[in-house]
Amino acid sequence: MKITKRQLKRIIREEYTRLKESIDPARTAATNIGDEFAYKLTELILHGQAKSAKQAYELAEVMGAVEPNSWQERPSDHALGTHVEFVITAPDLAAQINQKANQLGAAWMRDYMFNIQTMSGKTYLSMDVD
Repeated sequence: MKITKRQLKRIIREEYTRLKESIDPARTAATNIGDEFAYKLTELILHGQAKSAKQAYELAEVMGAVEPNSWQERPSDHALGTHVEFVITAPDLAAQINQKANQLGAAWMRDYMFNIQTMSGKTYLSMDVD
């Protein structure tokens, strides 16, 4: 039985995809959650209160939009309140948070020590809350 060049390429592509998914399942799990959910979670996260941010994180965790067990909380070094950090895996949630933070402006970002950065397909968020 002979295999054409096209068939060989297809087989190689399918095997490559299968192997890639078996090696790194967390990367393939990064799915969008939808604009409505991303908007609502963003409003809770950026509300400015630790309780709201934690509730949004827990909802996002159930939806698969954040990395499980990535929530970290400690007293703020720069102001009264709490510093929170977690990892976002849903690209649409990260984009929505970034857009809303830019709308709130540089003064807001400075006041809340807001920082968001993406590396290796994950978005790392940290901020101070009341």
